[in-house]
Amino acid sequence: MENIEKFARRCDVTNKGMNAGWYDENSTEHQYFKDREVVIAHIQSALIQDTQLIEDLNLDVKNESFDRLFDVAYNHLGIYWEEWKVEKGENYFNEFGTEFVQCHKCGCYTEIIESFDFCTHCLTHL
Repeated sequence: MENIEKFARRCDVTNKGMNAGWYDENSTEHQYFKDREVVIAHIQSALIQDTQLIEDLNLDVKNESFDRLFDVAYNHLGIYWEEWKVEKGENYFNEFGTEFVQCHKCGCYTEIIESFDFCTHCLTHL
Protein backbone atom coordinates (compact mmCIF):
# COMPACT_ATOMS: atom_id res chain seq x y z
CA MET A 1 0.00 0.00 0.00
CA GLU A 2 1.24 3.42 -0.95
CA ASN A 3 2.16 5.72 1.96
CA ILE A 4 0.99 9.23 1.03
CA GLU A 5 1.36 12.35 3.11
CA LYS A 6 -2.00 13.36 4.57
CA PHE A 7 -3.09 16.96 5.01
CA ALA A 8 -5.80 18.22 7.36
CA ARG A 9 -6.82 21.27 5.30
CA ARG A 10 -6.86 22.49 1.69
CA CYS A 11 -5.78 25.97 0.62
CA ASP A 12 -8.77 27.84 -0.78
CA VAL A 13 -6.62 29.58 -3.40
CA THR A 14 -4.06 27.01 -4.55
CA ASN A 15 -6.23 23.95 -3.70
CA LYS A 16 -3.15 22.21 -2.28
CA GLY A 17 -3.16 20.14 0.90
CA MET A 18 -1.74 21.79 4.01
CA ASN A 19 -1.05 21.08 7.68
CA ALA A 20 -0.04 24.64 8.51
CA GLY A 21 -1.07 28.01 7.18
CA TRP A 22 -3.25 31.02 7.75
CA TYR A 23 -6.91 30.83 8.69
CA ASP A 24 -9.46 33.62 8.22
CA GLU A 25 -12.12 33.00 10.85
CA ASN A 26 -14.12 36.07 9.85
CA SER A 27 -14.59 35.27 6.19
CA THR A 28 -17.94 33.82 5.20
CA GLU A 29 -16.25 30.63 3.98
CA HIS A 30 -13.66 30.43 6.83
CA GLN A 31 -10.82 30.46 4.33
CA TYR A 32 -7.45 28.71 4.52
CA PHE A 33 -4.23 29.99 2.91
CA LYS A 34 -1.02 28.02 2.42
CA ASP A 35 1.30 30.56 0.81
CA ARG A 36 2.49 33.83 2.31
CA GLU A 37 2.04 35.82 -0.92
CA VAL A 38 -1.57 34.66 -1.22
CA VAL A 39 -2.52 35.56 2.34
CA ILE A 40 -0.84 38.97 2.01
CA ALA A 41 -3.01 39.72 -1.03
CA HIS A 42 -6.07 38.54 0.93
CA ILE A 43 -5.19 40.77 3.91
CA GLN A 44 -4.59 43.77 1.64
CA SER A 45 -7.92 43.18 -0.10
CA ALA A 46 -9.76 42.95 3.22
CA LEU A 47 -8.08 46.11 4.50
CA ILE A 48 -8.84 48.13 1.35
CA GLN A 49 -12.53 47.46 1.99
CA ASP A 50 -12.28 48.77 5.57
CA THR A 51 -11.48 52.44 5.07
CA GLN A 52 -12.23 53.28 8.72
CA LEU A 53 -9.64 50.80 9.97
CA ILE A 54 -7.08 52.12 7.46
CA GLU A 55 -7.67 55.62 8.77
CA ASP A 56 -7.68 54.62 12.46
CA LEU A 57 -4.39 52.72 12.16
CA ASN A 58 -2.82 55.12 9.65
CA LEU A 59 -2.08 52.28 7.21
CA ASP A 60 -0.52 52.42 3.77
CA VAL A 61 -1.94 49.02 2.79
CA LYS A 62 0.22 48.38 -0.30
CA ASN A 63 3.47 49.47 1.35
CA GLU A 64 3.21 48.06 4.90
CA SER A 65 5.74 45.50 6.06
CA PHE A 66 4.88 41.82 6.25
CA ASP A 67 5.02 41.95 10.07
CA ARG A 68 2.77 45.01 10.28
CA LEU A 69 0.17 43.45 7.95
CA PHE A 70 0.06 40.27 10.02
CA ASP A 71 -0.18 42.21 13.25
CA VAL A 72 -3.19 44.09 11.90
CA ALA A 73 -4.68 40.90 10.41
CA TYR A 74 -4.38 39.09 13.74
CA ASN A 75 -5.67 41.90 15.93
CA HIS A 76 -8.41 43.30 13.68
CA LEU A 77 -9.36 40.83 10.93
CA GLY A 78 -9.28 37.41 12.62
CA ILE A 79 -6.57 36.06 10.31
CA TYR A 80 -3.88 34.01 12.00
CA TRP A 81 -1.34 31.20 11.56
CA GLU A 82 -2.40 27.76 12.66
CA GLU A 83 -1.18 24.17 12.44
CA TRP A 84 -3.36 21.07 12.06
CA LYS A 85 -2.91 17.33 11.97
CA VAL A 86 -5.06 14.58 10.55
CA GLU A 87 -6.66 12.65 13.38
CA LYS A 88 -7.47 8.95 13.03
CA GLY A 89 -10.79 8.48 11.22
CA GLU A 90 -10.91 12.03 9.82
CA ASN A 91 -11.17 12.95 6.16
CA TYR A 92 -7.90 14.20 4.71
CA PHE A 93 -6.42 15.77 1.56
CA ASN A 94 -3.39 14.73 -0.48
CA GLU A 95 -0.75 17.23 -1.62
CA PHE A 96 -2.84 18.09 -4.70
CA GLY A 97 -5.92 18.90 -2.59
CA THR A 98 -7.90 15.77 -3.46
CA GLU A 99 -10.17 14.88 -0.55
CA PHE A 100 -10.34 11.35 0.86
CA VAL A 101 -13.11 10.06 3.11
CA GLN A 102 -13.32 6.88 5.12
CA CYS A 103 -15.99 4.40 4.01
CA HIS A 104 -18.31 3.52 6.87
CA LYS A 105 -18.63 -0.08 5.61
CA CYS A 106 -15.16 -1.31 4.60
CA GLY A 107 -13.07 1.30 6.48
CA CYS A 108 -10.93 2.14 3.44
CA TYR A 109 -10.23 5.72 2.47
CA THR A 110 -11.54 6.64 -0.94
CA GLU A 111 -11.11 9.70 -3.13
CA ILE A 112 -14.07 12.06 -3.30
CA ILE A 113 -15.06 12.14 -6.96
CA GLU A 114 -17.65 14.64 -8.17
CA SER A 115 -20.90 12.92 -9.21
CA PHE A 116 -19.67 9.51 -7.91
CA ASP A 117 -20.34 9.27 -4.20
CA PHE A 118 -19.48 5.62 -3.70
CA CYS A 119 -16.50 3.88 -2.10
CA THR A 120 -14.13 2.87 -4.88
CA HIS A 121 -13.25 -0.30 -2.93
CA CYS A 122 -16.65 -1.79 -2.00
CA LEU A 123 -19.07 0.48 -3.93
CA THR A 124 -21.00 1.42 -0.78
CA HIS A 125 -22.71 4.83 -0.93
CA LEU A 126 -20.65 7.34 1.01
